[in-house]
Amino acid sequence: MTNLEAFYDAVKAWAEAQTGLTIIWGKESAPQPAYPYGWLRLITGPNPIGSIDEVRLSTDLGQDPGEEVLQQVVGQRRAVVSLQILNRRDKAAAYDVTEDPASLMAQAQASLRLPTVIAAFDAAEVAVLTVGAIVDLSGLEGDKDFTDRRQMDTVFGLAFEVSERTGYIERALVTSDLGAPSSVELDDEPLGG
Repeated sequence: MTNLEAFYDAVKAWAEAQTGLTIIWGKESAPQPAYPYGWLRLITGPNPIGSIDEVRLSTDLGQDPGEEVLQQVVGQRRAVVSLQILNRRDKAAAYDVTEDPASLMAQAQASLRLPTVIAAFDAAEVAVLTVGAIVDLSGLEGDKDFTDRRQMDTVFGLAFEVSERTGYIERALVTSDLGAPSSVELDDEPLGG
């Protein structure tokens, strides 16, 4: 099962490898590295796919008392991650195509179908479900600076699990008299004891 740290690491490693840029997780207000750079943000999720998770129960009597039963909830999750690539330049400066966010984003987008990229995500138990369009968010900032910015949202799938150990009730004794309230007595005595 994928843990979120492995998911975050796999997505960041992919973005850095395919763009050659410093990539950060965070918000636009987070400290930013020098231009050009990229940043990732979890837009939604991880949210359940479907309405029912699988509940698994297993018993191990070799565990300490109160720890004999393992309860697991396992389900498929979907997470949407936004990748933005930014570069700021003076409008009059020469354009360096090697730092072009549109080209770098197109490379990252296409790479999501490469066998080595798919294998790296598989190793982290992450699947690429949907690759979004590249959106131009560029604009002027002040009189001289132009921020070239591209965004792409990608939908990832992952299996998610939570678990806990608990004990179990060995015996329950139910008594009832007609017309009187029922009572239930619980004890820790083994059956037949």
